Amino acid sequence: SSRQSDGFFRRIDHPRLSIERQNDLTWNIEHFLKEKVSPTKPTPPLVIAKIKVIGGEISINDPTAQPNFLKKFNNLNLDMAPGGFKDIIFKLSAELNKSKIFIDGKFNQSKKILAVNCEVKDIQLADTLQYLDAFEVSINSLLLENAKAAIKYSFDSGDLKVEAKTNIADFDIKTGHVSIRGLGKLSFSTLVNQRLKNPNPDLSASLELENTKIDGLKDIGWLEK
Repeated sequence: SSRQSDGFFRRIDHPRLSIERQNDLTWNIEHFLKEKVSPTKPTPPLVIAKIKVIGGEISINDPTAQPNFLKKFNNLNLDMAPGGFKDIIFKLSAELNKSKIFIDGKFNQSKKILAVNCEVKDIQLADTLQYLDAFEVSINSLLLENAKAAIKYSFDSGDLKVEAKTNIADFDIKTGHVSIRGLGKLSFSTLVNQRLKNPNPDLSASLELENTKIDGLKDIGWLEK
């Protein structure tokens, strides 16, 4: 990678980051993170310059998983800048194979509140979710056309709010005796409110199915009741 710096502006071209799990099940970046974070010292307010990252790459490798988990995020671009005295504003985009990932958000340093919006387009999840085999879930195809999420988290109170909507097409899923197949659309919406003082989150969700075939429900005993 190359760097260009001019006062409070820093530009980093084509950085590379490799994250890998070791045989002892720790990650290669854990030691670095522990050195940077000291629990005995108070964390001062973060003073950040404007940072621009262009054409980055992050690879995640877990050879301890079966099969081996290896994902590479390409064309990673990041813009981060102070938005006034208290806020840090950031925007990030990346590609995973043919899929697109977009993230933008704001961190309020005085209130310690993080607000993030995420969007993912055209990502095939079947090869990633194959690791659900341990839970007796077989996923032959699962194309996520579009997913959006708005997340708000308070580091002081522990309050968390998540609003998400997902559109899935071309799916073929089997668990136990039940199989769900379709070339239409599966839309899922959810709202989660989690408060530290209340361990039971407020949760609401809705599910819509189009052109979908579901087999095996008659084999589930509790449905007969």
